[in-house]
Amino acid sequence: MIAEVWAGLLLGIAGVVATNVDNFLVLVGVFGTRSGSRTAVRLGFCVGALILLVISLIFSFIGELIPIRFLGYLGVIPISMGVLELSRQDSSTARAQSRSGPASQGFTKSVVTVSILTLAGGTDTFAVIAPLLAESQSIAVAAICSGYVIAVIGIAALLGQAVSHPALVNPLRRYGPKIGPVVMILIGIYILLNTATDSFPGP
Repeated sequence: MIAEVWAGLLLGIAGVVATNVDNFLVLVGVFGTRSGSRTAVRLGFCVGALILLVISLIFSFIGELIPIRFLGYLGVIPISMGVLELSRQDSSTARAQSRSGPASQGFTKSVVTVSILTLAGGTDTFAVIAPLLAESQSIAVAAICSGYVIAVIGIAALLGQAVSHPALVNPLRRYGPKIGPVVMILIGIYILLNTATDSFPGP
């Protein structure tokens, strides 16, 4: 049980981090030249990411209606997304770097803008987290959600610093687009293999 909790925490953290590299770069590109944006960016990202978690949880409840022998096939979703990201990583990175900031706006509008950007770029996050939750038992679901929240808080804190110091994201800009899709593929393989073992009765 302890191993399952730790695995859930690590999978939740890895799933969020791996699928939010582009979001991170876009938000820094949009808000990096603006002063006073740190709190709005942090809060907006958290709101958007938590909405994605709620949507993923709703999907996982629907997943309970799917026979367990079919749940493993949900792993094909993050694998496909990872392969797709690898195939288009050059163009997506270029798009992230080419985004220009919006006109100056108030705090509330900035939070809403960041939330919408996070949701718009959250398709891959949903593609990883939702199948992972759907094929997991209750204790693992709680652990995955905890890891998800921990990762979101960590990314939000880093976003606040990166908005003030955009140069801090240069290593992420260089290596993130290559590592993220690989992690997505590995999580998809984990879903496929783990669900296959769940379908067999225990001793």
